[in-house]
Amino acid sequence: MPMILKMNTVLSPVEAILDQLDRDGTVHVDERGTPIFPAGPRNSWFAMVPALLGVVDLFSMWATRHGKAFDLSALERLAHKLEYGMPVAEQDTAAVRALLPYMQRVACTLSHDEADDLIMQARIKDELEALA
Repeated sequence: MPMILKMNTVLSPVEAILDQLDRDGTVHVDERGTPIFPAGPRNSWFAMVPALLGVVDLFSMWATRHGKAFDLSALERLAHKLEYGMPVAEQDTAAVRALLPYMQRVACTLSHDEADDLIMQARIKDELEALA
């Protein structure tokens, strides 16, 4: 899959979440009240908070590898607000939107191997944290 499509697969759900929050201040939730979002070719539903934190992990790992400063605290803050059912303000979504162009540029520069490796590292990190 071309990198532009992979980038769109990762970042378009983030944009859709921001759009819904800006439009009506809500997110989709499951029967337990857990924030969820549709993605993928079949619009399967996924847990929103782990996905957003996974994006934070992926770009943080990229920044560490490349010795770049990349402040993803706005995206992490949004994820935690959603996790704990806190109100999300317009400045929260605006701060995440401000990150998107840089995230898109970074994603477009990734080779397939580096993208796959970053995704694998993020999954390993999640599994290790689940064991702790």
